Amino acid sequence: MLDIYIYEPDAELRRRIHEYCFEYLIRNDIPSEIKTITANEKEAEEAFSQEEFQSIFIIFCDKFTDTLITALRKKNKDSYVIITANDFNDIVTYMKPGHRPSGFIIKPLTKNDINKLMGDIMSDYNSKRHDNLNDCFRFKLKSTEYNIPYDAVLYFESNNKKMIARTAEKEYFFYSSFDELQNVLPDGFIRIHKSYIVNVAHIESINYSDNEIFMDNGMSIYFSRTYRSIVKECFNAKPEIIK
Repeated sequence: MLDIYIYEPDAELRRRIHEYCFEYLIRNDIPSEIKTITANEKEAEEAFSQEEFQSIFIIFCDKFTDTLITALRKKNKDSYVIITANDFNDIVTYMKPGHRPSGFIIKPLTKNDINKLMGDIMSDYNSKRHDNLNDCFRFKLKSTEYNIPYDAVLYFESNNKKMIARTAEKEYFFYSSFDELQNVLPDGFIRIHKSYIVNVAHIESINYSDNEIFMDNGMSIYFSRTYRSIVKECFNAKPEIIK
């Protein structure tokens, strides 16, 4: 689900936004978290830039707005942004056409303002999520549900009793087995080792002399002799990537 990040310099308003958002999540039984709430623009920028999952960002409109929105869009261009402002003059002064906010709240901010925008965002998110679930690898760890686009996954690795989904940015740990994985993975994922399933789309080259596969992010993985014929068969029609 969508987690929430808040940048608001005013202490009292920051407290109320936190309260209203928390009440909305509890009342609607939404398993999201309020990850960061801060008055410090540097702290906000660091937190925003690290979040690669689609989230909700509530941002006060000031001279740091462009920097903060640029930071959060680097990892996820589809995140939702709510802008709070003292007046429309600040919006005209600090907002840019490319910011694409999901909504504005002009002070004084009320609970109804938050409920309305949160409701609109959740409705849009659930609608798109329903349409896109087939394109994502889904798993749950403790109380958090993850939806990772298949095309973002470089490979899956078995590590003792845990599984690892590796993207270019991060590793995600979960519990499963290769047998279960192979039943849900779409075409384009092949097993190359007792410990690895790779996404063919991210393979840059293959060195058959050393049984080594090079991924497009610079990483390399060794395939075993047992799966050598499968690797060759998969790339018979793609000699351009064979090294």
